Amino acid sequence: LKIAPIPTGYTGQTGALLRCKWVDNLQLKNVEVDDNTIASANNIILLNCINSKADIITRQTGNYPFVELPTTGQYGIYVGLACQHVTVNTKSTGPWRHSVTTGGINTNIANAGVVRDLVISGSAEGGWSSAFDCHADTEGVVFQNCNVTSIGNISDNGVHNTGLISTRAKDVTITGCNMRMISGIGIHVSENAKNTVISGNSFHN
Repeated sequence: LKIAPIPTGYTGQTGALLRCKWVDNLQLKNVEVDDNTIASANNIILLNCINSKADIITRQTGNYPFVELPTTGQYGIYVGLACQHVTVNTKSTGPWRHSVTTGGINTNIANAGVVRDLVISGSAEGGWSSAFDCHADTEGVVFQNCNVTSIGNISDNGVHNTGLISTRAKDVTITGCNMRMISGIGIHVSENAKNTVISGNSFHN
């Protein structure tokens, strides 16, 4: 499946070019997304999916609005609500806010829940915030063999200087990851994170 640019619509955190919700055993294989030109859209969203796997390539080749400081969206792959037992592998290039992120949708809405037990791997190049990220309403994420090459860490909406890999969640493991061209923070562990394991990673300027 190859998704070409779509010029209008799809705004906010729940807007996306491909949105999958309430799916068991979802298998996204050989999915490619090129040049999403929508300033506030995401590429792929998984909501309330279980026992699933996503293998995604995202490419942003132009100077699209993603390089600005948006208030929402701009995620390559977003895993949210009550997703559990999901594996994500990505190859991402271009100015994404996060190549992959988890959790973070308002937990007061109906069908919200905790994202649990994810394995995230792959590569990301050229993002302006954390390439691999998880919000606080997430548990049990493994960032495994993630390779990040950055054009530079800058402030995420002026709040803090982010890491190439960032965790705000409980029971997160970051292992076997390789970070290059670090101009800010390689790995950022927030005050909300508990039981974090960081093992066997490498950092290169």
